[in-house]
Amino acid sequence: MNRLSKKDNTLPHRPEELYQRVAKAKFKTTLDATKAFHQIPMTTEEDRDKTAFWWKNTLYRYTSMPFGAAGATSAFIRVMDYELRNLTHCTVAYVDDIVIYSDTAEQHLKDVEETLTTLGNAGIRLHSGWQEAKCKAIQELPKPEDKTGLRSILGMMNYYYKGL
Repeated sequence: MNRLSKKDNTLPHRPEELYQRVAKAKFKTTLDATKAFHQIPMTTEEDRDKTAFWWKNTLYRYTSMPFGAAGATSAFIRVMDYELRNLTHCTVAYVDDIVIYSDTAEQHLKDVEETLTTLGNAGIRLHSGWQEAKCKAIQELPKPEDKTGLRSILGMMNYYYKGL
């Protein structure tokens, strides 16, 4: 299937650039699209036929973008960029992760509501509660007992901050 696909070189936004936009905001909300690629429909019969496979004597084919398909990530990036095009003042998207950022609580509530409405109108479904596990893992890190331990934790946080 990937050999038959058109090449799309759309790249994810650079995490460093996204981080700079969000870093100084006082209020942040993170969202994650659930089964992101499966939310992109395969619109033509020809494209669906390219995904066909046999299993237990039955022919199946995808009606939505399968994970691992060439161009799936690029397609989802384009979808997110398009849907959030009017919210660039308060949102950043990195593939299927979205951060809403604001300077005041009142504005943040408005920005979150507008973003959720926009994504809902676009039919983009979101995970609920996935960030809680990350926060819990950070909270359960052992307290450093000396400078070496503190440096170790800070080094790890600095390395992984892009994914938090």
